Amino acid sequence: MPFVFNYTDVGRIRLWARYPAASASPNVAGSSALFVVKPAGFVLTEIKPTSNQSGRCAVATTPAPAITCSSLAADAALFAKAGEAFSVTATAINSSGNPTPNYGRETTAETVKLTPTKVVAAMTNVPAVVGSFGSFSSGSTTGTAFSWADVGIITLTPSVGDADYLGAGEVTGTVSGNIGRFVPDHIDAVVTDACVTGAFTYSGQPMGLALTARNLAGVVTTNYNTTAGLSRAVTLAQSQTTGSFTPATVTAAEFAAGLASATPAFAFATLKTAPTTITVGGQDADGVALTAAADITQKQTAAIRAGRLYLANAYGSELLPLMVPVQTQYWDSGWKQNRLDSCTSLTVPTSGNSGLTNTLATKTTATLAAPVLSGDAGFRLSAPGAGNAGLVDIIGSVVRGSNSWLPLSTPFARACFGACGPRSPVIYFRERF
Repeated sequence: MPFVFNYTDVGRIRLWARYPAASASPNVAGSSALFVVKPAGFVLTEIKPTSNQSGRCAVATTPAPAITCSSLAADAALFAKAGEAFSVTATAINSSGNPTPNYGRETTAETVKLTPTKVVAAMTNVPAVVGSFGSFSSGSTTGTAFSWADVGIITLTPSVGDADYLGAGEVTGTVSGNIGRFVPDHIDAVVTDACVTGAFTYSGQPMGLALTARNLAGVVTTNYNTTAGLSRAVTLAQSQTTGSFTPATVTAAEFAAGLASATPAFAFATLKTAPTTITVGGQDADGVALTAAADITQKQTAAIRAGRLYLANAYGSELLPLMVPVQTQYWDSGWKQNRLDSCTSLTVPTSGNSGLTNTLATKTTATLAAPVLSGDAGFRLSAPGAGNAGLVDIIGSVVRGSNSWLPLSTPFARACFGACGPRSPVIYFRERF
């Protein structure tokens, strides 16, 4: 007749039988072949940040978490930084849901592996979970050094460590609740000066800023992007001087695959401020800080100089071309020639762009005689010719062009050809007293 047995544990076992059962010398005795009883599955509990930091969420039952991990990327709950340690307890169970104490006590101890699955559909990177469990006790084990290397929300599926329990095949457990959000460990900020050759940026001038979201090991977290809804706005800050960034924020939408490029401008609160090197810092909306890149050839700083454009008056014969001096200057206890500046581009003034006005505006033509080199530049006005003595005014705002960060020392410069009235230059002047 058939017998039905229920074995509540796991392992490789053999059944022994004898008849009569109580007889010391049974009439019939025998044993079955060895066979394997597998766990019915695994359950995961106590999924939480190992550091137990305040404000972090958990997927745990004991103790009850103050914040429950969320299923949506837009939610505010934070679980851990990418690459940061988190803890998981795994329990092998039988079909009644009770622990199987023999699991992990095999000759070669079986383990449990964790397989992540993305919750946010637009996540493009789902790396493996790194870490391992400790020894089993009463069918349960805990690992405190698991980590996941990207940002986002995942679930974990437990299964047999080698995918084959004692040769009897795979066992897959219950999928965990949603675990996340994982956020970057830090965001590298790399600054490029507006004037690369001079290694400086004028106050108010856009600089280059590259942001890279990274995990604890410094690897780019490519899921930090606006498509997945996992990037966050970054607010820029510095502490070296008074002033402000424009714009002050790199928006979440500017991130793709963990990278963003921006061109913020930093302006001193007071124009006449000595040169100052600022560190471009700040944090994203989750509090992930901007830091220096590991590559020491890249910098997080910007050398800021308050600048202005200076045009000088010029005098000469109407029969000869006339040079009009131009300088880019910076403030340092007074305005000084900015010898680091060989970057600024000037706009050539013409009567057509209203850069030249006054009586000789149509009688002379301006050309850029010398582009900005070590802070010096100059325009050449062509000779208006015989009988064309008079004035030409050069409008400084036109010369400045798009360099709005260079205010003018004077609204314009005046060029005088020939005799221009009582203010014309003279070689010798004598007055009687």
